[in-house]
Amino acid sequence: HVLLSGPSGSGKTTLAKLYAKSLQCLDPNSNGQFCNACAACKEFGSPWDFHDINCGLDGGRDVIKEYLEFLTTSPQTARLRVYFFDEAHRLSREALAALLVPLEIPSPPSVFIFSTIDEEVLPESFRARCRLFKVTQPTEAEAAIFLTRICQAEELTFEPEAMQLMLVLRGGFRTHAGNLERVAGALSKSPRHISVQLVRDTLMHDRSHRLIAYFDALDSGDIGRQLEQIEGSLLTPTENLRALQDMLIYLGCGYIGPYEGVRETGALGLLIDQGTWRRLAKIFADRAIAL
Repeated sequence: HVLLSGPSGSGKTTLAKLYAKSLQCLDPNSNGQFCNACAACKEFGSPWDFHDINCGLDGGRDVIKEYLEFLTTSPQTARLRVYFFDEAHRLSREALAALLVPLEIPSPPSVFIFSTIDEEVLPESFRARCRLFKVTQPTEAEAAIFLTRICQAEELTFEPEAMQLMLVLRGGFRTHAGNLERVAGALSKSPRHISVQLVRDTLMHDRSHRLIAYFDALDSGDIGRQLEQIEGSLLTPTENLRALQDMLIYLGCGYIGPYEGVRETGALGLLIDQGTWRRLAKIFADRAIAL
């Protein structure tokens, strides 16, 4: 039995289904990978052999016990019956207790796969019965390769700086794919070319435009507009704070103080055009003088 743990969007569900398909394949290769040609592969996802359980909706004891009634019955087509418990951290205490015995006593026709954003919330007695795999978010290099392959498949071209800027938005493969889809959706039919400005306008509104508007309101002393920008942001408070800190650090190192003019070429510098960076620096310099 397997427990996959990692942040949202890191690929746990995809990995779980690929593993389940390999387990159920009737003719896997020497590495255990599914053939994608046998009856089990063609019918993968059948509710008779693959039980996909959203614990956020069906995490109670009674529902789980209904699923476990099929535990010892042979699968219809596949080699094994697979139970996938998504969001296992939302299983009720009674449901977790009901799963302990099936996890402890092998049931040859059946295998359990669990996914969670935090394995520590699950009881030690539960975790001890599973093999834990940590699923991490892709590195920047991995995300860049992933996005480049999608662009090639979709016949999209892009400015290297635009790709660099998209990577500022940290996340899993699903998050990166969703961001690219948003950018591509904002393109006209031709040419299908992704520019830095398009990424700024499509993905960076709350990280650039809204923060700039906040600083402008701060400069003019307009408290109402300051609150409007904060309350209208789609970012979480933590994301807002991180974006603000990143901007202030870059601004301080690149445009203000003893290191003025010593700017690293990176995604943060691409977030806003240089003219706007200079204008923001002047706002802070003027306020510093006033104080």
